[in-house]
Amino acid sequence: MKIRTKLFGTVGIVSAFLVALGGTFIYELNSYQGLRDVEGLLARTHVGVLELRRAEKDFLARGEGKYLERFNAQRVEVDSQFGQLYDEAGRYALNADSVAEARTHVQEYAQTFNTLAERQAVVGLDEKSGLYGALRNAVHAVEEVFAQHHDHEQQAGLLMLRRAEKDFSPARTTVNR
Repeated sequence: MKIRTKLFGTVGIVSAFLVALGGTFIYELNSYQGLRDVEGLLARTHVGVLELRRAEKDFLARGEGKYLERFNAQRVEVDSQFGQLYDEAGRYALNADSVAEARTHVQEYAQTFNTLAERQAVVGLDEKSGLYGALRNAVHAVEEVFAQHHDHEQQAGLLMLRRAEKDFSPARTTVNR
């Protein structure tokens, strides 16, 4: 064999290895970028869960429906992000079971919070709504009846009852909100 043929053969083999090495490098670079995207999605999902908690605390502290709406809108977004994470976990051979388990826990949390919000609305989000509002209206009606009959002893007893009710309301706010 001629030296020229050997040299072209060697250059061909080295070129093939360089092409293979370049292809491997591009594949690994794309995989790395994909994993960075998954990391960003995981961070956004974590922030989304924290936003759920924030909306929950705002609802419990203020008793306004807009925070419940914000919670449920954020829940839909977080659930979608968990779906994307699950898909990506399968794609990159990550632990998809952990993603599914976390998603289940967040769904249970959202369901429990929505149940709490429904029950809180029944009791009353403020002193004028729900059962608290009904109690307040009933006491006002009884107060008027006592005032019409000039029954001062009953009025005094009713006022003591109202005082106990007012003492209870802030305690309820402190404990449950």
